Amino acid sequence: SSTTRKFGGTGMGLAICKKLVCLMGGEIGVSSTFGEGSCFWMIIPLPLADHQDAGQLSSTDESISNKETSLAGIHILVAEDNVFNQQVAKGLLEYEGAIVSIAENGKAAIAHLCSEHTDVVLMDIQMPEMDGLEATKLIRESPSIANIPIVAMTANATQSDIEKYQTSGMNGYISKPFDPDLLFRAILDIVSSKEQVFGKGFARS
Repeated sequence: SSTTRKFGGTGMGLAICKKLVCLMGGEIGVSSTFGEGSCFWMIIPLPLADHQDAGQLSSTDESISNKETSLAGIHILVAEDNVFNQQVAKGLLEYEGAIVSIAENGKAAIAHLCSEHTDVVLMDIQMPEMDGLEATKLIRESPSIANIPIVAMTANATQSDIEKYQTSGMNGYISKPFDPDLLFRAILDIVSSKEQVFGKGFARS
């Protein structure tokens, strides 16, 4: 029912991009042709990487790091209506060994959970037909799937938003746009935790 779902956005994202690029001392621009499309570009000055420092990570450190972030064998349901976000999340998670399924809204997510084994749900908040908060409440009210960990994926992470996620029964949240390593660690922490349902804590990233 929001304007962003009807019309594809209000343009705020571009204003934020311009502000960030300017703060980083860069330039941003656009070339557009009616009926053909638009090309957005940006130039940002970045320091050159120190290849010596980059090469200091030992094979032992790499193996430890890989072990800490490995999602091998974990069944993850990504409840997300944006096709691009679905592809990005699926690609990142499967690269780490996870078994990933997609649901385009809350209703589809519940149907999947009732029929397929799932270790954790990454739940977008704003979705058509049934949003993430309503879906989570219904999941928590269904005995057969009530204990499945649910992590909110959201760009809204104010204190009041976090309280709503907690009240609905979510186990934690990941801020969008998310850092892949933080996402992987958050999933591992929640899946390995014995506190599968709210009551004593709230994981965040």
